[in-house]
Amino acid sequence: TRGSRASDRSSRLAERLEEFMGEAETPDQTRAVLAAMENAGRDDNSATVLTALTDPDEATRTSAAKALRRMRGADVRQALASTLAGDASAEVRAAAARSLQRSARTDAEARSALEAAAENDASEDVRKAASKALAR
Repeated sequence: TRGSRASDRSSRLAERLEEFMGEAETPDQTRAVLAAMENAGRDDNSATVLTALTDPDEATRTSAAKALRRMRGADVRQALASTLAGDASAEVRAAAARSLQRSARTDAEARSALEAAAENDASEDVRKAASKALAR
């Protein structure tokens, strides 16, 4: 059927993205694959994206936080909340805040992390991103 063919193609896309991530040789290539994973929004890729969230490269962590915005699961929400609370980079923390927006209405941990960041983060950009995420 048409729906199952689309599902098969989507699963194959997730698998190919995993392969591309394994083949990435530079931070730029890694970030490009993360952007593709963000666009695909497949939960199948969340483990790979969660790993990238701890990369030493700030831009890669930012891309990973952005890529998680459409992915679901308690592990995703917990990782974003932890990143929002503790990443050294304000840019990464702001991306995590924006990615938690979808969860803020239904998940107490996400909402609590956003509230704490909106009130207490050292960066004005992070406080604004968290406040906007809470307001939507």
